[in-house]
Amino acid sequence: MDSQGRIKGKINIIDLIIIIVAVCAVAFIGYRYLAPDPDMVLPSKIQVKYYAEMVDDSVAALPKVGDPISDPSSKNQLGVITAVERGDSVVYNTDADGKIVKATYPGYSSLIITSELEAEKAANGIELNKAKYAIGHTFTMYCGNTRFTTKIYDIQVLN
Repeated sequence: MDSQGRIKGKINIIDLIIIIVAVCAVAFIGYRYLAPDPDMVLPSKIQVKYYAEMVDDSVAALPKVGDPISDPSSKNQLGVITAVERGDSVVYNTDADGKIVKATYPGYSSLIITSELEAEKAANGIELNKAKYAIGHTFTMYCGNTRFTTKIYDIQVLN
């Protein structure tokens, strides 16, 4: 250190302290904002089954394996169809004794549509782009060239 407080005549002790503090601040900020979030959940491959109790037969015939599925309310893509099961429509009516009985309605079918997608598994279902989906969730979905109301019937993590 010389008479003016410089180390080897080039940098003084105050400058050295400022440089060290600046390097530490940059390192801290970089670590804080660039390090991976330990609470971050990586997406999993999820299988979701959707159930529609009563869909017009002309609409029920259209969904095919490979068709995309989307939720227009959240603008989420919900994967592609991997299976389509078509059955009798399901409606509930009151009989002559006042009891509720299960029946079918002519010209309508029920559908179980299976899809696979990448999503985060949440405590009560899945989360996709901040929208939460759980068993029993009812919504209108686009399925290929069709649109109908359905509900989530089953959710399974595949990996």
